[in-house]
Amino acid sequence: MVPPVKLSKGEEIVVRETSDFVGFGEEILGKRYHPVQRAVLEAAFHEGFCGSFVSCNDGGKTREVFSTIILGSLFLFPNGRIMSTSGAFRQIKDQLNPELQKYRGLFPSWEFQDCRINTPNPNCFWHGFATNDAGKFEGQHEGNRDKGECLTLLFDEAKTIKDPVFEAGDRCRTTRRLYASSAGYAQGEFWRSHTTRRKFFECFKQRAEDCPHIPQERIAQMREKWGAEHPLVKSALDAEFMGFVAGAIIQLYALDALLANPPPFKDGPQKVFCDFAWSETASGDENVLAHRRGNRITIPAAFRAKGIHAVAARFVQEFNRIPGLKPHEVEGDADGEGSNIIKAIWDLGWPIGKAHNGGPPRFNDHYKNLASETWCEGGQDIINGRWILPDDSDLYGQMLDRKLVPHPSGLLAIESKQAMKDPNREGGAVRCSPDRADAVFGVMRPMPLITGRQVIGVPEGVPHNKSTYGSDEQDWGQEKEQAGPAGAWFG
Repeated sequence: MVPPVKLSKGEEIVVRETSDFVGFGEEILGKRYHPVQRAVLEAAFHEGFCGSFVSCNDGGKTREVFSTIILGSLFLFPNGRIMSTSGAFRQIKDQLNPELQKYRGLFPSWEFQDCRINTPNPNCFWHGFATNDAGKFEGQHEGNRDKGECLTLLFDEAKTIKDPVFEAGDRCRTTRRLYASSAGYAQGEFWRSHTTRRKFFECFKQRAEDCPHIPQERIAQMREKWGAEHPLVKSALDAEFMGFVAGAIIQLYALDALLANPPPFKDGPQKVFCDFAWSETASGDENVLAHRRGNRITIPAAFRAKGIHAVAARFVQEFNRIPGLKPHEVEGDADGEGSNIIKAIWDLGWPIGKAHNGGPPRFNDHYKNLASETWCEGGQDIINGRWILPDDSDLYGQMLDRKLVPHPSGLLAIESKQAMKDPNREGGAVRCSPDRADAVFGVMRPMPLITGRQVIGVPEGVPHNKSTYGSDEQDWGQEKEQAGPAGAWFG
């Protein structure tokens, strides 16, 4: 039993007793733990602990478990050190650090810095750092356990931490070690800690249904929307690792990696892409407006409306809300009824561009159509970590749904929306049309800079209405035209 400790809370002196992480969290921090969280904390208190905790999304692993272990270790082991890293440094900076800062009033002798806590003992501290600083693990070892000279290593969002970082941690002699993450792709050390190397770890699993703070109706809606076998459901709700999905354009591991470590924001030109629908039913397709500025993509609007003119009016309303947006910076899907919606948008004073996703590709003739080129090249952009994507689970689910399909011509082709909704589709029909994904991939395409139009005849071999496209700091192929004055052809 740890002796009673005096805590300053305002001008009041509070004396409390605590003997482990759970008691510390409940008695001093005022937390309440779910059963799996409690089990992790009870196990983590013991010397020699080596554990791995896979959790559903929003399961409280960072906010509840890691914050308790860090503060509890500093409090209960005044000669101990705690070091934590994460596959996404923002997990430490934007989630863990603010949670720790909430309790600074309870520990007036501690110095709370940005991603660090110092205690009066210079050998007792917490330090959080990015995985690219894994060398900070080097030379860190526990001391005399009898004197409380312990070393605790914490690995958050472990699914996206590279193996060399774990190897650096393995070279440390530790008192406690914990991996924690939502589930992801079936590869890497975190996955191995629950499979091939499980015998070396105490393993814990927390599903969404284990978390009372997650509304059951939200869980039910997500399961109904995506289906039991969807990668988003199995990872985000069931905490199950996902293998390679045959034919998928976007694999979960690539999306996880980009979301965990997005590129720095780089300002640049803006573009808008519109994906059209006109159903006002709850289950109908969405109208989606995607916007990018530089390398940041957002979805300012996703809505349902009935009637071409209602849809057009809403899009124009959204255009007017984007500062400085010009018609030549906007494209819309002109296939099907999309052409009529675009006409209505023109009538409202916005002569936006037309994109025929069912038409020929713009840059690479190895694709069957523009939609195939857009999705496949956009998928490669995700692998290359090019974009900052919006925080949108519907978008991610749709990106993971679509697959490549064989085509008699030998060209690369993707499933049509109709094929995706076929109940006989391999893997089952999708429950959600990929409208948000179509819009986001559309806005990734190089921006149209200018459109040439027939003036006095057309040179031989030149189409009557040919658009030119700028690289916009991208490289979707070499077949880009040199821009010239509107209304003229330049050879």
